[in-house]
Amino acid sequence: MISPRMFCKLIAPSLRRFIAQAKKYGQRIMYHTCGAVRRLIPDFIEMGVDILNPIQVSAKGMEPAGLKRDFGDALCFHGALDIQTVLSQGTPAQVRAEVARLCQVLGQGGGFILAPTNNIMPETPVENVLALYEAVQEVGTLARET
Repeated sequence: MISPRMFCKLIAPSLRRFIAQAKKYGQRIMYHTCGAVRRLIPDFIEMGVDILNPIQVSAKGMEPAGLKRDFGDALCFHGALDIQTVLSQGTPAQVRAEVARLCQVLGQGGGFILAPTNNIMPETPVENVLALYEAVQEVGTLARET
């Protein structure tokens, strides 16, 4: 919706002050911003953002493996399960496979909170929502066993 230059000029100064105030009280910062924000992630980290929400994997530059590689040591990722295609239009098997992939890629070494990229849309099949929860249970069980 706005360019990185406009973000840095119009939004970042106030956001920086807000984050600094919260950090004075030992708070962790979860910042919500949708879309292709990869170019701004270093700025978010520098400002003190701890958790980025959501990871909109369908947006340009928001590939999970690259985000984890480049920013995983400084940032926790929240979201990443695409609601526009995988969850709303995929099969339960595709949802399970994507949950496993995201947990493997973004969860490697910690720093990942699995969640949909936004609210689950009304047209999402109930079977897919159940597959999401079942897959999380399966992935969690496997992680505890290893």
